[in-house]
Parts: sequence; structure tokens; C-alpha cells
Amino acid sequence: MGLLDRFRKKKPQKRDYAGINNGRLFADFASMTRSSDAELKPALRILRNRLRELARNDEYARRYISLLRNGAVGPHGIPVQCKARNADGSLDGPGNRIIENAWKAWGKRGSCTVDGRLSFGDAQRLVIETLARDGEVLVRPIRSAVWVLGVLIQGLSAAQATLQRQLTATHSWLTR
Repeated sequence: MGLLDRFRKKKPQKRDYAGINNGRLFADFASMTRSSDAELKPALRILRNRLRELARNDEYARRYISLLRNGAVGPHGIPVQCKARNADGSLDGPGNRIIENAWKAWGKRGSCTVDGRLSFGDAQRLVIETLARDGEVLVRPIRSAVWVLGVLIQGLSAAQATLQRQLTATHSWLTR
């Protein structure tokens, strides 16, 4: 390769992904076409238990979860700030205050969760902690006209949901 080779016109090459090549460099890549769910299903329970054990016993994992819980959500939870506007484009101050006050009332302990034990800020901290520790979290809204604002939230363990789905698949008398 000489100095003039830099100025010669290069042959057009076919664009391709390097990962689809076959050969000794790529022989150990898995080329099975399985979904991520299919790959995780056999080991999900073990992986979840190991992550929970790590969160209990490793100071770095505990600190990480604590930083997320306190930094991302904060001591009072993520607040709502309404900026509804009137037809002329100005902020609707009274309407915004009504919505924000209703949100604060709903977010108090005993008003927003099904069991009535958590405030909305506590529920947010629990959700972020579960997400950091388990990698997934499920929150189910339950709507009913019986409650003041018509909706409550229920946190579900992903392990419970997986078990319920497996039981439903094997026992036809179980319903979701």
C-alpha cells in the first residue's frame, strides 16, 4: 500500500452488519431466534431472588437503591403542577388550584392505594425501589365511583403476576 493508494477511487462495498458474518470470530455468538421472554423464563425466579439478596446484603446495591428512592422521587414524591390555560391563552389559576388541591388530597395516606397504608409519595418510592431491585414493577389502577376521585392504585409483585399467569395457563378454573 503506497502513498498514491489513498487517492485512488475505492471499489463500492456492500453495506452490511458485521454481526451476521460467519467465521471463527463469530462462532460463539448465539444465533437462535428466541424472544427475550423465552430466554428469561427458565431463570427469572432465580435471577430475581439473587437480585433481592444482593439488594439486602451488598452496601453498594443498598446505596444505589437509596439514592434512586430519595433522589428521583424525593421525600414528598413527584408533585403535579397544572398549567391549564383559558381560551385566551392565559393560565387558569383557579382551575389549576382546584386540580392541584384534589391531587394533594388524593395523594394523602389512605386515599390513593388499595390497602390505604401508603401516601402517593410512599407508593412512588416503593415503585422506584422495586424497579431498581427487581427490574420490573406492576401498578394496577382500580377504577370505581365509590372512591372520592374514582381511582386507586395497587402495586403488584412481578413474581405474583408470573405465578398467577402460570396457574391460569395450567388450571382452566382459575381466572385472571
